[in-house]
Amino acid sequence: MKHAVNKVMSLLMLLVLMLAAAPVQAVMTSPAVQDVAAEGAGDQLWIAEVLHADDSVPTSAERSRVYSMTMPSDGWQRPMLIGAGIKDLSHRGSQLVALLRTGEWVFAWPDGRSTGPALPDNAEIVSIGGDGSAIWAVGRVPGGMAGVTTRPATTEPDASETATTRATESVTTAPSTLAEPMRLVLFRLDRSSWIPEADLPSDIPESITRLSIETIRGSLYIAAIVGGQIEIYARDEDHWALAGKLKSPGLVRAKVLDGEDRPIVWAAGATGPGMFFIGSGSGAQQQWSKPAELRVKADMSQLLPRDATVVAHRVELVYAKADKLYVQSFDWRTGQVTGDPIVITPGMSGSTGADPKFGLWINIAIMTVLLMVMAGAMRRRGEIEETIQRVDRLPLAPLGMRLAAGLIDMWPQWTAATYLSLRPDAPTDFQTVFSDPIIMRLNMAAMVAYIIYTIVSEMLFGRTIGKVIFGLRVVRMDGSKPNSGSLFVRNLLRVVDVGLMFVGGVMIIMSPLRQRLGDLAGGTIVVRQRVVQAQDSREEEMAGSGRE
Repeated sequence: MKHAVNKVMSLLMLLVLMLAAAPVQAVMTSPAVQDVAAEGAGDQLWIAEVLHADDSVPTSAERSRVYSMTMPSDGWQRPMLIGAGIKDLSHRGSQLVALLRTGEWVFAWPDGRSTGPALPDNAEIVSIGGDGSAIWAVGRVPGGMAGVTTRPATTEPDASETATTRATESVTTAPSTLAEPMRLVLFRLDRSSWIPEADLPSDIPESITRLSIETIRGSLYIAAIVGGQIEIYARDEDHWALAGKLKSPGLVRAKVLDGEDRPIVWAAGATGPGMFFIGSGSGAQQQWSKPAELRVKADMSQLLPRDATVVAHRVELVYAKADKLYVQSFDWRTGQVTGDPIVITPGMSGSTGADPKFGLWINIAIMTVLLMVMAGAMRRRGEIEETIQRVDRLPLAPLGMRLAAGLIDMWPQWTAATYLSLRPDAPTDFQTVFSDPIIMRLNMAAMVAYIIYTIVSEMLFGRTIGKVIFGLRVVRMDGSKPNSGSLFVRNLLRVVDVGLMFVGGVMIIMSPLRQRLGDLAGGTIVVRQRVVQAQDSREEEMAGSGRE
C-alpha cells in the first residue's frame, strides 16, 4: 500500500521538476526573428517581426507578431499574431495591410483579420502598397495586360449587386500557353475586385522578388533594384516615367517612403543601417539629394533584419538583434539620430508592456500548488492507505465513465471551440491557435465558466450533469458526504488538472484511488451512485434485522 502512495508522490514530484525545467526550455527554443517589416501612416507606426523556431522547418512554420504605436511613443498596443510570415506591410487609411509569404494578403486589426481577394487566375502578388484610400498590387501574370481582359473575379461581391449582375461580371483571361512570357502588372483594388491598370516598365525584370510601392500626393511610385542601381518610376496620367536612378555599391534593399510632400528612398546594403535619398519636385520630375548615411550606436556589421518607414516627420529605422526589436528615429532632412532607440522585448503589449517573466511566475504558482497538494496528501497518508486497503470494496468510478462524464462537463470549452471554428478567419496554424489574443481570451472565459459551473453544481446538487448521466458522485474517502470546502478546492484545481495538458487524466490513471490533483487536495474520490445506494440499503436492512 505504501508503494501505491509513493507512486502518486513520485508522479507529483515529476510534474514539479517538469515545470521547473519549462522556463529553461522556453528560453532555449525561443524563435528567432527572421525578418522585420515597418509601415507608417501619419503618426501611426506598425512593426512586424517574422518568427521562425528552426531554419530547417519550411516556411509554413513561420508566424508573425505585429506591434503598433501612435507616435510619439504613447505605448505599444497589444500585439497581433498572424500564423504566417509577413513579406511586406502597407495600409489603407487606418487599416493595416499585410502581404504574407504564403501569397495571401490580409487586413489586420487587434481583434482579428480578414483575407483579401486573390488576383485574377490566382496570379502571384509580388508587392502590395496603399495610401489613404486605395490599395495597389503588382502581380506576375502570363502575357501581362494582354493576358487579362474584362474585369477580374469578385471573391466577395458587394451586397448591392444582384445575382444577375454577379453572374455576368466574371473573369475572362486570354488563353494562356506555356510560351507566354510572364509580365509584371499593376492592379488596383476596387471594393473586392482587382482591376488591372498597366504593365510595369519593361526595364523591371519579371523575375524580381521585391518591389516597393508608395503613393505620394496623388502620384504612384515604384522602386526596384535593377542592375545594381535603384530605378524609381512614377505613374502620372496613365503612363510610366523614370523618376530617377540612384547608385550605391552593394545595394540589396530599396524602399520608397512617403515624405508627405516628397518621396524618400531608403537604401541599404547587406549590412548596416543604410542611407536615404530625398526627392524634390513632383511626379517624375525629381531632383535627388546626396545620400544621407544613417548611423546607430549598435553594431550592425553583421546581417540583421531591418526596414524603414516615415512616421510623424521622422524616418524610423527598425532592426532586430538577438530576440529584441529596436526603433531608431532620424531627422529626415539631415539623417541625424534623434533620441535613443525604443526597445521592444518579446511578448510586450499595452502601454507598459507585459512582464516577460509572466510565464515563469505562472510556473512558480503551479509548482506551489503541486507542492501544497503533496504536503496535504502526506498529512492524509494514513487515511489514503486505509482507503486503499479496502479499494476492492469501493465502487470506484470506471475510467471510461469518468472520462465521458468529464468530457460532457467541459461543455464551455466545446462551445468556445465550436464558435472559433465557425469564424471565417479561424486560424489553423498550431502556434497561432495557442498564441492568438482573441483565442486566449475566449479560452480563459471558457475555463472560468467551467470552474464556476462545476463548483456551483457540486455544492448545490452534489453532482454535475456528466456525473448525473453516468450515475457517479463525489464522496470523501470514508464514504461520507464532502463539505463545501472540499468541493471548492476539488473543482478549483481543475485549472491545473485540465489546463496543464490534461494532467488530471494522467493522475486518475496512475492513482490507485483514481484521484486527480483536485481529489488529492480535497480528500475526495468519485464512486458509482447506484452501487453506493445498494450498499447503504443492505447496511440499513442488516441494522434493522439486528435490532429485531
